[in-house]
Amino acid sequence: MRRLAPAYACSVVLCVGFTVALADPTPAPTVTPFTYITPAPLPGVSPTPSPSPTQAPPATPNPRAFHSFAIQTVDSKAQYIARGSDGAMWFTESTGNSVARLGMDGVLSEFRLATEKALPNVITSGPDGNLWFAETQANRIATITRKGIITEFKIPTADSAPVGIVTGPDSNLWFTEYVGDRIGRITAKGKISEFVISPKSGATEIALGPDYGLWFAEQNGNKIGRAGADGRVTEFPLVGSDNYPNSIVAGPDGNIWFTQVGSGQIGRMTLTGAVNNFLIPTRHSGPGGIAVGADGNIWFTETNVGQLGMVNPKTGDILEFKVLNVDSGPFGIAKGPDNNIWFVESRLNKITRYSP
Repeated sequence: MRRLAPAYACSVVLCVGFTVALADPTPAPTVTPFTYITPAPLPGVSPTPSPSPTQAPPATPNPRAFHSFAIQTVDSKAQYIARGSDGAMWFTESTGNSVARLGMDGVLSEFRLATEKALPNVITSGPDGNLWFAETQANRIATITRKGIITEFKIPTADSAPVGIVTGPDSNLWFTEYVGDRIGRITAKGKISEFVISPKSGATEIALGPDYGLWFAEQNGNKIGRAGADGRVTEFPLVGSDNYPNSIVAGPDGNIWFTQVGSGQIGRMTLTGAVNNFLIPTRHSGPGGIAVGADGNIWFTETNVGQLGMVNPKTGDILEFKVLNVDSGPFGIAKGPDNNIWFVESRLNKITRYSP
């Protein structure tokens, strides 16, 4: 591993130096052709979206329920957020070209990436206690320690545009390649293997399912896919067209839940591929991120209208909550170590905690 020029991390207290490292080139890629399994007709799936049983108007926000933290870098365009093993919230800044840490004490530190215009995207906690994230434009997977040391690994497939990343059941990190049409696997030491999926699928986020499979959204393919650790890929078509699935999470009910930006729905898929859709009451809300809350409900952001949404996985009822500024652009969302909901307000350049 070779050392690059030092960069700096700035908190509200002081600025400290840290080291950025770029991993040596990875060995030749291991590319495994996928096995496409044509699903049987999905039982119990209606050809039209299922409206949510609840159509109540969005609740008026309680100012005391929200607490925001300003990001130091101007117009950082923060995107995704995740809980770290250190009990802090970590998030990516796409325009700021940084990864940042926000402690429960409110101290915020930003760590600048060595690769310019890397476009850091989805971030997740790794099995090694570090944070791992995709650098979409730099075509790298990167990791950052609690002390701010960043290591980057180049993806063998050129211009693959990695987006989603998650820890798999094998203690490796699994990621999507939006342009490369592959699912990637990277070890803690940086060895990368790739598994081919359908052409022009536009894979975005990825999540670990209760069946130990890696479930991912195919935004352009209008499908939800599943990759096993053996490289076998199954793809399930969604109900209707132009759904544009994006964010995905495993629910407490043993199903897979995902946002559908195009159709304004929250989708639920069983492990056998049966789909139900729940229509978000506010039309054209632009559902963004999705996460499981401490209350066992599925929480999501509504980017276009400045709202949070919550769907009860048992009943399908959807409730919506206005945030304090309708133009805030909420996007990434995660449950924090304090059991509150944390989300990114991209347009306001803030990280916000919501206490339901």
